[in-house]
Amino acid sequence: MNCVVLRLMSDENKTFIFMTSRKHEFISRKLSISKPVLIWLRESLSQTKIAKGYGVGANAIKKLMDEYGIDTKSKPKYQKPSKEELLRLYPAKTLEEVGEHYIVGQTLVHKWFDEYGIERTKKNRKPRTAEARANMSKARKNRKPVKLKGRTVGCVICGKEFYLIPARIKQSDKHYCSYECLGKSKVIDHINKDCLYCNSSLTRRKGETAGNYRRRTYCNGICATKANPPPTFYGKDNPGWKGEAARRRQSRTGQKTWRKNILRRDNHTCVHCGANDVPVVAHHVLSFEDFPEHRLNEENGITLCNPCHFIEHGWSLSSQGIKSLINEHGIEERRWTGNCLYCDKMVIKQASDMRRSGKANDGSYRTYAFCSHRCSGKARQKAMEGIPKSERKGFSCVTIYEQWQKDKAQD
Repeated sequence: MNCVVLRLMSDENKTFIFMTSRKHEFISRKLSISKPVLIWLRESLSQTKIAKGYGVGANAIKKLMDEYGIDTKSKPKYQKPSKEELLRLYPAKTLEEVGEHYIVGQTLVHKWFDEYGIERTKKNRKPRTAEARANMSKARKNRKPVKLKGRTVGCVICGKEFYLIPARIKQSDKHYCSYECLGKSKVIDHINKDCLYCNSSLTRRKGETAGNYRRRTYCNGICATKANPPPTFYGKDNPGWKGEAARRRQSRTGQKTWRKNILRRDNHTCVHCGANDVPVVAHHVLSFEDFPEHRLNEENGITLCNPCHFIEHGWSLSSQGIKSLINEHGIEERRWTGNCLYCDKMVIKQASDMRRSGKANDGSYRTYAFCSHRCSGKARQKAMEGIPKSERKGFSCVTIYEQWQKDKAQD
């Protein structure tokens, strides 16, 4: 049997030797380690090192320690060998061999040497054999010399000569041996230039960085503002100006106070039906949009409840799928309920979203709706099938959508 003898502990009173075999028959045998021996080994060795000594896996040692009730989570405390014992091994053996002797890593051996003040030699590796040295010498002799295509240049700042590859030579006329010299050149170099607005010569300010001085094109902020005046965003100079009437068309100044006065005057009671226990609103008798001069006139306002307010504006509460609902706060809301015209999915929308706008703003409501922009786009694409591209601009699909809605209702 091929065996390897490993010395685990350096103490003369505690010397433990165990034999390992490379044969699978020996490794597969059941471990016969007593609990005192396993506790003694665990004081200075990890599970992996103990398993390596017995030639088994770390899981086998862990299971055995669990059976004995030995703590497997705590880290072992390595027993440090004496200085005399380390000097007997080193430098006769390398650091790697010393670590193998105590079954520890070279890092721990370095710490022991630092604590004892043992000086380490530079030859920590095994010496090369004569055959290896001969092969290295032969490889050097057969190596082809490298032809350098660059040239030697001098540093602009310190004058030091150094080799430069052809690619670097083509990049610039000035070359620097290090980043330190490159930084010095950026600080020292002074670029003479004039202000783009007043043509006065620029000077580098105190404490100004070289990069900021290179980027600066004007002598001060006044010249920069005069050269590039900021755009005016107010009044008639604005490109989007539409006139004074358009800007003040929907002014809401004073409406909050006007509403409070109207509701207080009518004692928060609807003037049509006399309801006072429901939400009420302040209504303009003369239209808010058509009579702007009477918007804040209290004689032009009355108190109405939501149903009376809808009737006053001519809104239908039951036709065309629009329903009047009462939410949890007791406020009446108008909703349109129906199905998506494309995917037939349930849709609930506000009644104001269903009111026609644009050219067909006649107060009527749409009888169809879509659940998303995706369905709306697919329906439009389907409705425009067979129509030439020259006729698609400005084409309205309203008539086609309404016909689809009628066909769906008949089915």
